[in-house]
Amino acid sequence: MNSRVLLLGGTGEARKLALRLHQAGIELIYSIAGIVRQPDLPCEVVSGGFSQFAQSDKNDEPVVATCGRVQISQEQADQSFNGMIRFIAQRRISLVLDLTHPYAGTVSDTTVKAARTCGIPCWRYQRSSWQPQEGDHWSNWSDWDDLITQLMPFKRPFMALGRSALNQIDQIPAGQHWILRTTPTDFILNQKNLTLIQDTGPYNGEHEKALLKQQHIDVIVCKNSGSDATAGKLVAARTLGIPVLMQQRPATAAADALFSDIDSLYLKLVERLQ
Repeated sequence: MNSRVLLLGGTGEARKLALRLHQAGIELIYSIAGIVRQPDLPCEVVSGGFSQFAQSDKNDEPVVATCGRVQISQEQADQSFNGMIRFIAQRRISLVLDLTHPYAGTVSDTTVKAARTCGIPCWRYQRSSWQPQEGDHWSNWSDWDDLITQLMPFKRPFMALGRSALNQIDQIPAGQHWILRTTPTDFILNQKNLTLIQDTGPYNGEHEKALLKQQHIDVIVCKNSGSDATAGKLVAARTLGIPVLMQQRPATAAADALFSDIDSLYLKLVERLQ
């Protein structure tokens, strides 16, 4: 039986699982959306997302893939979905693992849809969310308009949202200065009301505490990623009494199996495929 697995990664857990599966002799293709930070893995790595595999010429044959008993036309699928089902069909994938970031909701939804179209299982690992502890002052926000409203009382927010915040810098209110941390980028900024910190974690509590003091931060804006590598800012905020505005996790389409423990996922997968 064909047992080739497609693993959608981009997280530390995904890289670790890919290594374990490779060592267990499971044929694996690792996919990462970005093209800058490539993982050092012994398996095949596909970068840049699945839109590159979509059929772009509308004059081509309308049927772009046959998965199971379902045919998908160019008009019925967007580029990412189109490309994913073509890839699954062409590479004879038997199971898809979604280990993307908890906030990659669109990718997760597309993955579930593509797997079901192709008649194969989609399993998802999602790390547990952070939970507030004694001394925390958290408020949730759902969309950008909600966040901007909640930010109004503050002067120097620490925007720990990654590159997504770069798309919103034209909304910085008068009298407010944002400190924005992202991975290294070639984004050109000339705004006086913005400080850009280009850095990559992990960050411990002491590092984050020093940063918050140095930049005179009065509120932290972040996603509830649940990652130990980025939890230091929450420890620092708790110590310094700084409030946190926490983005709610997006709702995603239900996968065929959901895991919050990487060891359980590994054992279940090996049991299925070996």
